[in-house]
Amino acid sequence: MTEEPWWQAAFQQEYLQIYAHRDDSSALAEAAGVAKMFKPDAGHLLDACCGNGRHAAALRDLGFDIVAFDFSRDLLNVAKERQQIQHLLFQADVRFPSFKPCFAGITLFFTAFGYFDDQMNQSVLDRLSEHLIPGGLLMLDLPNPEQVRANLVPRSERHLEHGLDVVEERRLTDTQVIKDVTISVAGSMKRQYSEQVRLYSTAEIEALAAHAGL
Repeated sequence: MTEEPWWQAAFQQEYLQIYAHRDDSSALAEAAGVAKMFKPDAGHLLDACCGNGRHAAALRDLGFDIVAFDFSRDLLNVAKERQQIQHLLFQADVRFPSFKPCFAGITLFFTAFGYFDDQMNQSVLDRLSEHLIPGGLLMLDLPNPEQVRANLVPRSERHLEHGLDVVEERRLTDTQVIKDVTISVAGSMKRQYSEQVRLYSTAEIEALAAHAGL
């Protein structure tokens, strides 16, 4: 396995092929659903862990003032190809964001929370909440633990474009879903990593939110 943290190994160029089905049309539908929580003139929104910027661009197209950040330089380079947000993107670590407390809302789409241990996950929520104005909202897009446990596919294999082969093996612990990913090109292994995402119950998320003053 790679010695990099899994979230550094995972969010590189191949990520966009592995999750190609998570496209702009789905992002627009998801952003439109979230937009119902906000008024277009509510103030600035912060899209944390924005990836290739598909949700940030959708929110911008819906009339919102948006700022977005991600840790992955590869994904940000793709996001910068979107003209409507190319000057609104920043590279930052979600564990140590350093924006002003000026946002009416913060969004974390597509399971962008729960990558660390419980203490650090709490710290992430605490720090993000400090960037909200009074009455601001924070949206977490999280896996449903019961659904994940009931429908887990232990193993899948896919052949993608450019000779990319992806094998994903999934397993559960009491608190996490773990996916071992092997990426090969033309039969030669390129990268291995293990995605580890915390499965939070509603009660656990409410406790984290309360601690963060949300």
